[in-house]
Amino acid sequence: MGPRGYLSVLLFTCFFIITVVSSCSLHNNKDAFRAATIDSFLNTRLSMEDSNRFFYMVDSAFDQSPWQLYYKYSDKRAYYTYKKDYTRALTYVDSMLLVMANRPNDNIYFSNYANALILKGDALLALQRYDEAFQVYYLASQSISTDTFRLIQFCNRLGMVCYKQKKYSEAAEYYKKGFRVRAYGGNASYYMNFAMQQSNLDNIGLCYSKLNKTDSALLYFDSTLSYIDRYDQYSSASYNEMARAVVYGNKAKALADIGNDSAAERLLNESIRINRLPAHALEDVPYSLAKLATLYLKHNKLPETNHILAQLKAGLDTAPNAEMLIRWNQLQSIYYEKMNDYRQADFYLNRYIKVNDSVTATQQQMLNIDINKTFSYFKSEYDLSALQKENRFKSISLLIATLLFVMGVVIIFLTRKNYLQARKHVKTLEVLNESISLKNDRLQKALFSLEKSQEENGRMLRIVAHDLRSPISGIHGLSDLLLRNNNHTAQEKAMLELIYTSSTHSIELIKDILHIPVASEEMNRERVDMTVLLKYCIELLQPRAAEKTQRIELKTVPAVILGDNERLWRVFSNLITNAIKFSPLHSLIEVSMQLKDNHVIVSVRDNGIGIPAHLMDKVFESSKEAKRKGTAGEPSFGLGLAICKQIVIAHNGSIWAESEPGKETTFYTSFPLV
Repeated sequence: MGPRGYLSVLLFTCFFIITVVSSCSLHNNKDAFRAATIDSFLNTRLSMEDSNRFFYMVDSAFDQSPWQLYYKYSDKRAYYTYKKDYTRALTYVDSMLLVMANRPNDNIYFSNYANALILKGDALLALQRYDEAFQVYYLASQSISTDTFRLIQFCNRLGMVCYKQKKYSEAAEYYKKGFRVRAYGGNASYYMNFAMQQSNLDNIGLCYSKLNKTDSALLYFDSTLSYIDRYDQYSSASYNEMARAVVYGNKAKALADIGNDSAAERLLNESIRINRLPAHALEDVPYSLAKLATLYLKHNKLPETNHILAQLKAGLDTAPNAEMLIRWNQLQSIYYEKMNDYRQADFYLNRYIKVNDSVTATQQQMLNIDINKTFSYFKSEYDLSALQKENRFKSISLLIATLLFVMGVVIIFLTRKNYLQARKHVKTLEVLNESISLKNDRLQKALFSLEKSQEENGRMLRIVAHDLRSPISGIHGLSDLLLRNNNHTAQEKAMLELIYTSSTHSIELIKDILHIPVASEEMNRERVDMTVLLKYCIELLQPRAAEKTQRIELKTVPAVILGDNERLWRVFSNLITNAIKFSPLHSLIEVSMQLKDNHVIVSVRDNGIGIPAHLMDKVFESSKEAKRKGTAGEPSFGLGLAICKQIVIAHNGSIWAESEPGKETTFYTSFPLV
């Protein structure tokens, strides 16, 4: 298995075994129980129910004696490492080291102490605290002594770090060193020896593949497969399948490099098939999918490429992977370039560059670290510190021998002086602390009052709008009725039309205010059939479109979401109303639905005036600058799209727009399906 497979599949299993191999003879019954617990846990792929059961079983498996607590904390650290909660994992490692305080300095102590330091270095490295991580790794190297098992563990960690730094030659040497140590002995179990051996061979092959030494890489990949076949009795069938599948994916890359693409394709498909099985290395599948997509692009198999990239994206949506997301954007750009869709190609290329630059900047500090030089530096620092301590001790001893009485007086004087200063500082700090606490309480109260005031203002605004709706609706209806009577002078008719138009606009503004979204938990969520909802919206808005001799076409697919029916109606009513408002006479408005990645996407497209580029970022805000009149002089209040955005976000959806000024505009909304 390669470095990624080693970390995500092998290492999690080994985490539990590493902490007990040096003391199996002392706790055989406990270890048997732990092994059964771990096997059951791993086979369930870490569901929440099973993780709770796992913690219960781990707590039940150990008593409160120091070494038992050490093993319990180690198991819990491994769980949080697998879940990538490295802060909690670091807490449990510190607990392991704390348990070891004042323990006898025997072989078990040194072995477990080195193990805890290595695991702490892993957690610090994952948290990007590189200086601390390498300092802890150095301390671990000084504690290993003659324990060959800890030495191989240490070599693997350094090999992994060098691999991430792209120092593949150094990484290969560390893996080879670990392989040789494991080959000549050690106190690990047969299973652990088998797992480490095959991972070392595969990792060496991966390093040579990165160095473009394809023949050497293929040799080590084949050696790995032979080793698995030869010693497969030391592990479970599912683990052996996972190991082979990861090697297949790594070997396929080397085969493709020498032009044996057909064999590479077969291995990649087999690797994907195996690791998609339950309780297998599902996290390795994206790497094989990316290699397969690259292979298809090489041969211009564009339909196959599109299918594989869709699978890869679906997997990344379920289990995010920054490295693979970068690769997916790069492959998408190449795919669309081959499809002659240069707009999409440029879009994904820019995303690739942006994400890649961000990840590279994050990793740059680690890439600049030279392990050997860093360890040499720490060695010099510790040697210098030891010498300084020794010299200081000698100087103090000499002074004590010659000036014992004087030093005693000085020490007493300084002690009292420091004590008095400390008391003074403590009092000062207490006063400052009280002042800060008081200010904090005031700020909290002010914030709470501000939030209550905002809620009350919103409530009052809706009450006022609600109370205004009835009289203004009466004015609107009465003016409409009077306009139907033709017995008015031209001046009276103009005044009535002004009253009618103003009341219409006021009613629209009141509707916007009344539909300002409330908190998500206050919404009435239910199953909403999107086809029925859109048909209802269009049916209500057909008369308004008819006034401008416009047509509204609807294309639907079956889709049901969970949401507030009234507020969702408001979103689509607003979008379609805007399309009518900003489209010319005799134009077509298209409303369509499509399904993608377990979401329904609804688009509203018009052939109207479009949105200028400088307003695209402001249309979803309550901005005066974004207000524009419709094609028939209809006014705009600038609230509708801002309200739409709030409603969509409250439904865990997204909304965006694409426009070509003077030609067309399309608004998109996306909601998760039930």
